[in-house]
Amino acid sequence: MIQELQNALGRTYLTLQHDAGNSWVLASWAGYLTADSVRTGSEACTDAIASTGCAGLLNDARRISGPWDHSLD
Repeated sequence: MIQELQNALGRTYLTLQHDAGNSWVLASWAGYLTADSVRTGSEACTDAIASTGCAGLLNDARRISGPWDHSLD
């Protein structure tokens, strides 16, 4: 399973990939994140974990640009 979420400009900001061997979902974030994209992406992560039955999430935020703390609320 690979799922990509895109912003309004058509740029992928989140890629989710099921890693059955390690029993996790890999979430790779990229670009500038808005509060809405973090919220939508987080919901997609939760849904992916639930649908795959994985034990956890490996969150890769190395390709994020700029701050995203505005989305913490």
